Amino acid sequence: MNEICREHGINQPTFYKWKSKYVGLDVQQLPKMKELQKCIRVVGLTPDQIPNFFRKAA
Repeated sequence: MNEICREHGINQPTFYKWKSKYVGLDVQQLPKMKELQKCIRVVGLTPDQIPNFFRKAA
């Protein structure tokens, strides 16, 4: 684990954060996830507002 993190220039907490965030996603789903994150930043939502935003939009 240490070697992988060192090779990619990240620390272990970052690795585990990314792992928990992206586990189970297919390669095809990653661009969609990044686009969604970009849209959320543009709209200016905080993490606690995101579930409510999608409930209202549905």
